[in-house]
Amino acid sequence: MISYPEKAFGKPGALRAFLCTDTRLDTSEILRYYRNRWDIEVFFKQQKNVFGFDGYQIRSAKGIERFWLILSLAVFYCVVSRSMP
Repeated sequence: MISYPEKAFGKPGALRAFLCTDTRLDTSEILRYYRNRWDIEVFFKQQKNVFGFDGYQIRSAKGIERFWLILSLAVFYCVVSRSMP
């Protein structure tokens, strides 16, 4: 399903297309999912670029889980400390 929201991202008349395989969803639900997913994508990009997640060389599943936890806590700390006055 291709959805064309009327007013996407504050620009009336701007054409935005969102692809979705679930044909039961309407345009507003697709846009809501996209907005939620965008925060996740930014989080992963920050972990790769800022915290060096793309350069790790851990092979065990337990090590990867621990590394994810450490990076998630580091990102959380940075976000919280940045928003404090």
